[in-house]
Amino acid sequence: MSTPKHSSTEGSGSDEEPHSPSTAAAARSLLSRGRGNSRQSTKGSKRTRAGRDNKQTSREARQSKRPYCTIACIRGMVNRDPLDKECPNWKLHGGQRHPMEPQEFTHQLHRQLARDRGLGFEQLHVCGRTGYLVKATLLSHGYTVIIKATTVQKQHRLQAEANNYHHLRSLQGHQIPVCLGVFQPRVTYWYHGELMAQMMILSWSGTRLQRVINYENSSFFEEERKKALAMLRSHGVVHSDSEWRNILWDDPSGRLVVIDLEDVKWLKRPRALEPTSGNTRRVHRAGAGKSRQGLLSSSTAVCT
Repeated sequence: MSTPKHSSTEGSGSDEEPHSPSTAAAARSLLSRGRGNSRQSTKGSKRTRAGRDNKQTSREARQSKRPYCTIACIRGMVNRDPLDKECPNWKLHGGQRHPMEPQEFTHQLHRQLARDRGLGFEQLHVCGRTGYLVKATLLSHGYTVIIKATTVQKQHRLQAEANNYHHLRSLQGHQIPVCLGVFQPRVTYWYHGELMAQMMILSWSGTRLQRVINYENSSFFEEERKKALAMLRSHGVVHSDSEWRNILWDDPSGRLVVIDLEDVKWLKRPRALEPTSGNTRRVHRAGAGKSRQGLLSSSTAVCT
């Protein structure tokens, strides 16, 4: 990951921390004191390298190591259903039903990111036309999902995709992923040298079909793709790029899931949604007296 120098404190970064000027001066002073002190300098250098290695190990340990929640689990959060016992994280969610709704989940995940960029977040180094993928775990409850993040230049595309998810909410968790919410991060977050301006939270929805399809099962998947696209069309949507790269196979449910909805074509224009950035604008007009908690709340919106 390429990270600008001024963001070297970012928890998710992999670059080693550079020596400070005072450390460099001390090293030069030690070298000038002769061979005995040189050996001490070598020991100190080893300790410094070991310290950096420990910091790197610590950063890796802070990444999201939990398996993804099932798509049925995340759909259950939307509907406040009983927990999906097939989800590998269900015992961490608490109780027998989902303890929170999408808006609260989005707020809590945003707050966790604001506290520590690396704690529970792992950049997957996967990017597409619109965004970059991050694996995210809400550590308090074990929910593990995907974040699709993008730059300010492509923010309109991600917002359009979130709007499409909202209009197709009856298909979420079935033919398309579950979209839990959208937020504008209130912390500086770099990804491959790009500053992220907006993030959308999605359920993990399966394996890319290129890893599953072969000569023997291709006819089955061709039929399943036709069914999935026909279901989207019955809801007034034609996917503009229905190649296999935009189709996932969800093994637990035994169905295909269509992804990347930023370029769908509507056969009939859907009813316009209320703008999701209005609260953010009101907060800025209210001045600097708003608390950090208020800023976090104002920059989130749900798409279910």
